[in-house]
Amino acid sequence: MKPNAFVIQNGILVKYHGDAGAVTVPEGVTAIGDSAFAGCTGLTAVTIPDRVRTIRSRAFLGCTGLTSILLPSTITRIEGEVFSRCSGLTEITIPDKVTFIGGQAFRSCTGLRSVRIPDRVTEIRGEAFSGCSGLTSVLLPHSVAKIGRWAFSGCNGLKQITIRSIRFDEGKLSFLKRRWEHLTYDDIIYGLITYDYNAPFLDYNVCTAFAISQKDEKNTAYVRNNLDRLLFFMIAQNEAEMLFSALKCDWVYDYFKEHIDECIENAISNHAQDVQLLLTNYKAEKLGYADPTDHLQL
Repeated sequence: MKPNAFVIQNGILVKYHGDAGAVTVPEGVTAIGDSAFAGCTGLTAVTIPDRVRTIRSRAFLGCTGLTSILLPSTITRIEGEVFSRCSGLTEITIPDKVTFIGGQAFRSCTGLRSVRIPDRVTEIRGEAFSGCSGLTSVLLPHSVAKIGRWAFSGCNGLKQITIRSIRFDEGKLSFLKRRWEHLTYDDIIYGLITYDYNAPFLDYNVCTAFAISQKDEKNTAYVRNNLDRLLFFMIAQNEAEMLFSALKCDWVYDYFKEHIDECIENAISNHAQDVQLLLTNYKAEKLGYADPTDHLQL
């Protein structure tokens, strides 16, 4: 290893300039800085001592030769892009204390085969595992309350996923791998009638039921019974495209005829400008108001 291979400032490993394949982070380091090992393509293995409590964003970005890394038990967050494009990484044990997995954290880790998400993780950000084409199985615990968009997009090898102790086999997974508008009828129905409807992170997928809700009685009944909650979700997230799909359902017309002003007010209070414009136009064109602001109490 080169002399002075580690640049350490106030306990933070700021940069690694070495050329060794296997590296042990020195004692006394409490944090690994942003992009500290980024681009070290010759790096093959890293051991991180338990005194390290923080690994910052992009710390190992593009370390394509990295095949093994031992994370300390003290880590509570996997930050954004921290292992992005580590294509040689085949397995990783996420410490039990981790509660958060950041956006693109493992993006394009094409060698990764399986992932076990610890029981304390509550949020997985968007594209966290996108492009992990070698990923064949995922275990998501009961604690997960939010999964960001395209978290598993491009995981074309995914054959098994276990969510809340329910196993789903190949062929029923595309609702996790593709954008919501490309879901098939079988995919979304399977998810709707099998999953725990109270799981917050499913709202995004459940909302797609509007587009096909008239094809299945159980699906339709669920959507109708939870219409207020699902609409609130779409409005709060400013999901105009998703809401536009919902508006295509004939039976939704009756709901909006009675609640259009309330929904527009909700959009305004949530600063959901796209949804506000959509609903205002809908009010004028479909509900017969020449002036779309008629009867709107602000």
